[in-house]
Amino acid sequence: MAHVRYRPVALVLAIAAAACTGCGSTLNPAPFRQFDVAVREAQSGLDTALDLGVEWEREGRIQELAADSAAVFGSLILEFGAGYAWSLADTSTYMVMQESGATLTALTGALAGYAALLADVATAELTSPETFELLSGDLNQGVAEFARATRREVNAGGLALVSTSAGELFRRYIDGRQRDLLRRAIEENQESVDEVAGHCVALVQILRESVKGAYVQRYEPIRARWTDARVGKRAKPAEEMLNLNDACIQALRMLQELEQAYRALPAAHAALAAAAADPGADVEAIQRLFESSRRLQRLCAKLRARTAALEEE
Repeated sequence: MAHVRYRPVALVLAIAAAACTGCGSTLNPAPFRQFDVAVREAQSGLDTALDLGVEWEREGRIQELAADSAAVFGSLILEFGAGYAWSLADTSTYMVMQESGATLTALTGALAGYAALLADVATAELTSPETFELLSGDLNQGVAEFARATRREVNAGGLALVSTSAGELFRRYIDGRQRDLLRRAIEENQESVDEVAGHCVALVQILRESVKGAYVQRYEPIRARWTDARVGKRAKPAEEMLNLNDACIQALRMLQELEQAYRALPAAHAALAAAAADPGADVEAIQRLFESSRRLQRLCAKLRARTAALEEE
């Protein structure tokens, strides 16, 4: 997604420190930067969860095919159409999740891009209304693609991350740098952010159930090896099961934190409007989202380590 850039947390802290000593009448950019970092780290966490879900569903599909005497090899062969087109008879959960991965990434990428856009607008890094027009159009296109691909129910006006009225206010703010315009733009866009965040919560819950289902599929072969092994020779399947448990528990913890982050996102976005109106406004909701993103980053690192241990078995 265009314009989503990595900004070290150290930069956020430096901006926050500078804001504390700055003039009280100027816009405080720190909450906007914190919001930006938190949303992008939530996107990274969701990408990690999606990768895990696809991998576990794929391994489960392999186990199903191996145990199904009626499985037809032809259902696993790609059929090619004109140009780059292809199709596959296999319609398992694994294939559905894999095919939807790109559209899910488009949704979270658009949300992260919006957060980056807000941060750039608030810190005057984005000074051209024309550039804003292009970037906001890209973000809305990504969300629209998600809605079409997943056939989601959307509001009557369609699902747009930057509404038409909010976009006009953002452009006016870029021209004049009047804080009230920025506040009104964020407030006008609140409903859109609420709706997109709600879709992200639903996605996390789908991934949660997928992880649970994949866990069941993965422990059955371990159970068989345990049963077949003689007493005293079960150390290996016991270790495999404990490693699988650790990975599943870590995945559920990460998804729980991820769901909490997306649930907290609308309140944090609303706090940005308050920050735009008053540099000294209470932005505790943004701080909670930011702290959640810090926990999420640590949980993602642990999950990757657990997953790597499983792959080595």
